[in-house]
Amino acid sequence: MIKFFVRNILAIVVSVAILTLIFTKVIANAKVVGDSMNTTLNAGDRVIALRRSNPQRGDIVLFKAPDGSGQFYIKRVIGVPGDSIRMRNDVLYVNDQIQPENYLGTARTDYQQQTGNHYTGDFDLFTLTKRFNVPVNQFFVMGDNRPNSTDSRVFGFVSNATIVGVVLVRYFPLTHIQLF
Repeated sequence: MIKFFVRNILAIVVSVAILTLIFTKVIANAKVVGDSMNTTLNAGDRVIALRRSNPQRGDIVLFKAPDGSGQFYIKRVIGVPGDSIRMRNDVLYVNDQIQPENYLGTARTDYQQQTGNHYTGDFDLFTLTKRFNVPVNQFFVMGDNRPNSTDSRVFGFVSNATIVGVVLVRYFPLTHIQLF
């Protein structure tokens, strides 16, 4: 009886230790707050991010808010180190090449038809940041809901040191599970 009890307690302790290690070193769990990533991610969605990832252009990343509030933001990587970025007439150019933004779905055209305005205002990296290219160990990020997103157009580059991880999956709500 005691042997059975000790074995079960040991199994529970080891399981908790492994789960703690996984959630502190391998993956991060986050709740989406706000609508800056609509319709890709909605307020209340739950996501899992892979820590220590090397973000690539187009990845959705979880990072520490630049205002030092202790909160986390979720945005899409638009530019990686060395990239030049500009937006003209709702067309994204990265390194002077048109960058398709299929992840926006119909949001851009719906917004244009409803408001008569561009979904993403014109900008270039130099005007926003006084730099021609994204610096080493920095990223340029934007929310998919461009008219309602506070992102690199406002707060500048995101340091690699503040990136918690790359979002891999939305697991809640269960009716909207999605791999990224």
